[in-house]
Amino acid sequence: MISDTIRLGFTHTDRPGYLPQTDGYRPGAIQTEIVIGPVLLPGQHHTATITLAEATAVAEACWAATNRPQGVPANVLEHEIADAFALKILELRKAEDLAHQEIRALCTGDTVTVRGMKLAATSAGWERV
Repeated sequence: MISDTIRLGFTHTDRPGYLPQTDGYRPGAIQTEIVIGPVLLPGQHHTATITLAEATAVAEACWAATNRPQGVPANVLEHEIADAFALKILELRKAEDLAHQEIRALCTGDTVTVRGMKLAATSAGWERV
């Protein structure tokens, strides 16, 4: 396990006819990005790389942690991410910056970036972008 930060990208509707929740991620779309962590990430290697399977597991845990903030985390990774997400929300509220951030549950069209690998949420899972 390696400790690292995770970037959550909340995609905005930035042009007429584009709705990320139904149309999916569009390169160049405006995003509000927050950084959470450090979080213990999966992987046995001590390099800066991560496999697609590991990145997808992190993205799934981010999805679950932001969509079920009051629920019981399903695993250690989800618990780590839920805690980091909650701490970030508290930090933004303390700085009175929450009004300027679109912080919500991750949904279709949003992104998760971990160790340089960016994945976009689709209606059927995650795709590398």
